[in-house]
Amino acid sequence: MFKNILRCVSKIYSNNFYSSLLSICKKKKRMASEVSIKGLGIKYGLITAGVCVVYFLVIRETGLINNTWLRFFNYAIIAGGLYPAFVELRKRSEGNSVSYMQCIGLGFFMVLVSAVGFAFFIGIYSSFIDTGFVNIIKPDLPYYRGKLNGLILGVYICSETILFGIIFLLIVLQLFRRNTFSTKEPEEKPIHRG
Repeated sequence: MFKNILRCVSKIYSNNFYSSLLSICKKKKRMASEVSIKGLGIKYGLITAGVCVVYFLVIRETGLINNTWLRFFNYAIIAGGLYPAFVELRKRSEGNSVSYMQCIGLGFFMVLVSAVGFAFFIGIYSSFIDTGFVNIIKPDLPYYRGKLNGLILGVYICSETILFGIIFLLIVLQLFRRNTFSTKEPEEKPIHRG
């Protein structure tokens, strides 16, 4: 009888061992297939910030920096960076479907990385590279009338970019969610009368 109890106990423990080992392996596999929102946000945020920096340098070198309305193209650049990030998120997700909150999280993180990266560049540029830039741009700032330096300009640009980036995030998200393309042909349904 003792042998039978020992066999039963060993079967229970061995089944639990294997089932727990199997669940750990499944959990690791599931974690590996999950999409990293932070990773995609950093990737596309840095790409977008880099494009904004290049755009800024082109505008600065062509002498169009005094046209304040040209800075709004930075937000179009951010919107242009959001859509490919959403598409890659969908491609990496299981079943090619993403939730609304995943897209908002990715978009917000991407906008944050992009805004901080671009503001950091502007702060460094206006403090160390071109110290006269602050005096050029100061008359064109609509809401700021105090003493201006590279740090304040960086904070101003960061907050403005985050604000408009979130607005463009919501717009691009609606376009993305509405325009989900499928590779399947729509099936024709017969019309039943009567």
